[in-house]
Amino acid sequence: LRVVPLFETVNDLRGAGSVIRKLLSIDWYREHIIQNHNGHQE
Repeated sequence: LRVVPLFETVNDLRGAGSVIRKLLSIDWYREHIIQNHNGHQE
């Protein structure tokens, strides 16, 4: 099951970059994306 961040509002989209950076700073999350999704977060 893929987990995909959902940004529903303009304010959410404005903060999306920092959310994605934070997610990718978590070792297990980053490794999961690399190993299971060719390194691409949807």
